[in-house]
Amino acid sequence: MRIAFLLTEFPVISELFIVRQITGLLERGHEVTIFAEPSANPARHERIEAFGLLERTVFRSAAPASMPARLSGLLRVARAEPTRGALSVLRTANPLRRGQEALNARLAYAVHGWAGAGDFDLVHAHFGPNGVVAVDLRAVGCFDAPVLTTFHGHDINVLPGGPGARGYDRLFNEGDAFTFNSQFLVDKAATLGCPPERSEILRMGVELPPSDEMRRPATGPMRVLTVARLVPEKAVRDAIAAVQRAVAGGAELRYRIVGGGPLEVELKAQIASAGLEEIVSMTGAASEVEVRQAYRESDLFVLPSIRAADGSEEAQGLVLQEAQAMGLPVLTTSIGGIPEGVDDGGSGYLVPPGDVDALAARLTECANDPELRERLGRRGRELVEERFDIERLNDRLVAVYEDTIRGRSGATTQI
Repeated sequence: MRIAFLLTEFPVISELFIVRQITGLLERGHEVTIFAEPSANPARHERIEAFGLLERTVFRSAAPASMPARLSGLLRVARAEPTRGALSVLRTANPLRRGQEALNARLAYAVHGWAGAGDFDLVHAHFGPNGVVAVDLRAVGCFDAPVLTTFHGHDINVLPGGPGARGYDRLFNEGDAFTFNSQFLVDKAATLGCPPERSEILRMGVELPPSDEMRRPATGPMRVLTVARLVPEKAVRDAIAAVQRAVAGGAELRYRIVGGGPLEVELKAQIASAGLEEIVSMTGAASEVEVRQAYRESDLFVLPSIRAADGSEEAQGLVLQEAQAMGLPVLTTSIGGIPEGVDDGGSGYLVPPGDVDALAARLTECANDPELRERLGRRGRELVEERFDIERLNDRLVAVYEDTIRGRSGATTQI
């Protein structure tokens, strides 16, 4: 099959799951072309270079932020395309299909490269807004292939609640298939009008490391790890507060936070204020290899997620599966789709979101019982093998593609 991936930016450091899908398809003999804007902060995934993914990417220019600049650039965009692409650029301004959206000219910039890329068997859009772009690009003649859209969380939990809440109407009417990483997300999408008969759970998978690359138990203080973007919904501040209480109660542990984000300064101030500089370290964003090493050097993984003020919450919590694949027990919260990927009491523990006391109690329990950590870690590895093995899930992805191509159930509108 020839598959096109429609993304916002590429490569993005927090989207290794997309890279795993693409390289899994290439390993299975399929052809992949990526359409995206270049990432402002490119990821350092080892697979990107090994599979030559940048050479497989058609990079488009971002639409200028100001309306005058966007409109003045339209002629340049049209001239850069072959005749078929130039006609598609002109069709993006059709108000009968896109209403007031036709006036902002953003879609015209997404036309770039499609006319010269050849035919595709299927177009796979990651994140809801890109699914909308995909059905619109099909409507203006950029390609003639079924569109599958994968939703991840923020695109269902937050975006539909803002301006243009009906923005998925065209997508749900015309898209051929939709995949979600949890039942939690399927249910939320259904309330927005996503057709259940074209919806399917396809979880994001992780690689299963060989046993000699899994975590290495050590003596001494329990080594606790969080890998996360430092944003409100990850609630890393709750983990720091829980560590403070556990240490005050006599627990011996060290806590490492891997990741960057807008709350970095605030969290460092919290650590200093609590006098935890010798206990808690923040090491910033890391590469795939560095993150894997951090898992190996840890004894427990913590992700105390909450629902943020804007509605953001975890749809799957992929890092929890990455940690469990490495044999780490996990301590997290019962929110969103997280419970679908953790065996509470078997591979780790779920506590109520925002409950720092419960977090501290479980931290203390695990710090005092290495054998408990070993038992939880073994079950976590089994759980990932059963539900989140990337090889099995990539096989399933190919089957979903084949079903979608055969079915082509969406209403294809062209203008």
